[in-house]
Amino acid sequence: MKMNPITELHHKAMDYADEAMIADARGTGTKAYVRKMYRKAYEIEKEAVMKMSLDSRIPFPRYALIRGAAALAYRAGLFQEAEKMIALC
Repeated sequence: MKMNPITELHHKAMDYADEAMIADARGTGTKAYVRKMYRKAYEIEKEAVMKMSLDSRIPFPRYALIRGAAALAYRAGLFQEAEKMIALC
């Protein structure tokens, strides 16, 4: 069974976020690498947020996806982007 595009984007974003968390926890990635992975995760999650209003077959509430995107932006050091995401709630 194929996932809808928004769910696929969300899962892809979480893969990058997991990579960042693991690298940070194990000390195997530089701060720049960890932020880069969080930034990639944020950009993908933001894409999912922006597509969400176009698709009504979403298995989770829009605000949860927005909140997740804001957290990823924050972890990437993108504080203004995090604020923009929160403003969408």
